Amino acid sequence: MSPPVPLVDLKTLQDASAFVKASGEIRQTPVALHVDDCLRSSDHGSALPPSCTVHLKLENAQVGGSFKLRGVVNQIAHLDVDDPSAAHLFTISGGNYGKAFATLVNRKAYKNTVLMPTSAPLERVALIESLGSTVVRVDTSQLLDKVQEYQASGLTFVDSIDDHNLVNGYSSLGFELADVFQDIDVLLVPCGGGGLLAGISAAFGLLGRKTKVFGVEPETADSMRQSFERNEAVKMPGAHSVASGLAPPFAGRLTFPLCKQFAAGICTVSDSQIIAAMKTLHESLGLLVEPSGAAGVAALLFGKVPVDLQNKTVVVVISGGNISLDNFRTLSAEETHD
Repeated sequence: MSPPVPLVDLKTLQDASAFVKASGEIRQTPVALHVDDCLRSSDHGSALPPSCTVHLKLENAQVGGSFKLRGVVNQIAHLDVDDPSAAHLFTISGGNYGKAFATLVNRKAYKNTVLMPTSAPLERVALIESLGSTVVRVDTSQLLDKVQEYQASGLTFVDSIDDHNLVNGYSSLGFELADVFQDIDVLLVPCGGGGLLAGISAAFGLLGRKTKVFGVEPETADSMRQSFERNEAVKMPGAHSVASGLAPPFAGRLTFPLCKQFAAGICTVSDSQIIAAMKTLHESLGLLVEPSGAAGVAALLFGKVPVDLQNKTVVVVISGGNISLDNFRTLSAEETHD
């Protein structure tokens, strides 16, 4: 049987990656090499094989504190709006996408609104408002209805998940990783709507790399895992997690087929495991990481990666670090063990 025709081509992704890199809006983020001994010596490191090498890609050090700007730079550059001065843009975001969106569209003087789930931290709401955007908080179960309402009133929806230019921009992180590491056996990527997982896994797949790229979702917001099982993008209006950025009410209809084609699978972790991973990263490596950004490390620490990691090199994407020390301490105090 012939392999499936790729849903995106290598040149398109490479062109988008080159544009994002040349934009001057993002930086090449650092990597923390050989952190496996630090993780193994932590309270939760016993599941990590002694022969497994672990590196971290620190997108928490990206401009804006997360990977999102990589995609938004490419997305806004390709925005199809007849009259920018009259347009009113709106989007959905649990925080990090909204921050990147607000930064760029306010700089370009677009009227704009960010719909945020009520579960999103209030500090993120305040931050996005401080950038000049109007924020409307909506219960997760009502987000899709609110999108339809705004579109019907003439506002222009800028999709925070299902947008080719967004995913193409995110692929820049995949190419950056491929340039730094020639031999990655397993790559762990936090997964919400699937944009980052789609961009990174497509970049690796189209480069011909043999790396197994896994998405990591919260157990209570596993829309992509369910989509893999059902072979269609599913809605999950009841999705919720301490990692609010990984809990959209659906898997992307565009991102799902890309993830299905190029990713090796989906791992799930509990909220308490995510919090434990946050604590481990802080105590062992001095990294202040938000819940969404710690999901991949949680999968590693708690044995949720469905392949043998003996003698393997694993890279974990730390997707964001937008959390205050006070919020981190509050979450750490709430940790319970599964």
